[in-house]
Amino acid sequence: MTSRPSGIELRHHNVITAARLIGEIADVYADARAEPPYDSDPRWQRPAFVSRFSQQANDPEIALVAAYADTEMVGFAYGRPIAPGRWFEGDTAPPDDILAATKFAVVELNVCQSWRRRGIGRALLDELLRDRPEQYAMLSTLPGLKAHQMYERMGWRHVATTLPDSGLPPWCTLILPLRN
Repeated sequence: MTSRPSGIELRHHNVITAARLIGEIADVYADARAEPPYDSDPRWQRPAFVSRFSQQANDPEIALVAAYADTEMVGFAYGRPIAPGRWFEGDTAPPDDILAATKFAVVELNVCQSWRRRGIGRALLDELLRDRPEQYAMLSTLPGLKAHQMYERMGWRHVATTLPDSGLPPWCTLILPLRN
């Protein structure tokens, strides 16, 4: 676990409070995704995110952590448990022991561009995954991005590849063993 970045407060949100924060969350998302390879694809623009998040925020199992500098949200991460035997649709198959394990899928991790390189992303992930009962955390990322490099430094390992029909390069699905 890393220490909390100076001047940053991390707050947990549940299904009730997450839905109320959609405007702030969408603002952070839009800022974080206003760069290649996301900025030119409508699937990664604010309206598409708001549509996805509006559905995801109704999931009673959602866990969301937001980072605040004073009253301004500067980052967030959220996810949900994935049952044993389930995996990301469209992925190559993971090893059998991972497929059979309990997992927590990190759906989104976003930090405003002007707040990056301060440890906020790592602190959000650490807090989101702290005390999770699942055996593994899982997420998908594009190879070559700085976020992918951060995940590797944190100990995440590549176990599958998602082949999206978007024309984007294949996504890497990574896992991280969680301490139970």
